[in-house]
Amino acid sequence: MSVVFTMTALAVASAISAVSAGASIGAFVKDKRMGANSGEPMVLQTRFQDKETLKKTLTEHGFSIHEETNGDIILTTTAGKLRYFMDEETGVYMMQCFDIPSDEELEAHCDEIEAEYMNNVQKSTYLLLKERIGQQEDMDLASEEFMEDGTVLLTINV
Repeated sequence: MSVVFTMTALAVASAISAVSAGASIGAFVKDKRMGANSGEPMVLQTRFQDKETLKKTLTEHGFSIHEETNGDIILTTTAGKLRYFMDEETGVYMMQCFDIPSDEELEAHCDEIEAEYMNNVQKSTYLLLKERIGQQEDMDLASEEFMEDGTVLLTINV
């Protein structure tokens, strides 16, 4: 018997969103500007849960990141200075924003990073799934197909 498994970045993003209960950061930017005019930094919930994937994503975008001893990730972008820190209650990273020149630029920046993060999660999930299938005696990978939209179609014999 064969089982077909389809992976899309959108499905990965939906699964992460269900776990973190987060929506697109950009959707929150305008609602969360509270205190921004008074000089207080804005704090937004992200969909990011894995530190190594977040660091990889930020580095791939050309950002020079600095990791604090407490695990916080600091970087400076054209959208402002950003600090990512883990919210222990929710298990997701929060993003604290300083010196934001433009809401639109911050929103575009966040959407771009979020999309790349989801692609990186999809890639690592794909590689882990292939590794685990290879370790099973009662399963094998019959075929894999890569679609133009980034979807990966795996057929697994069980």
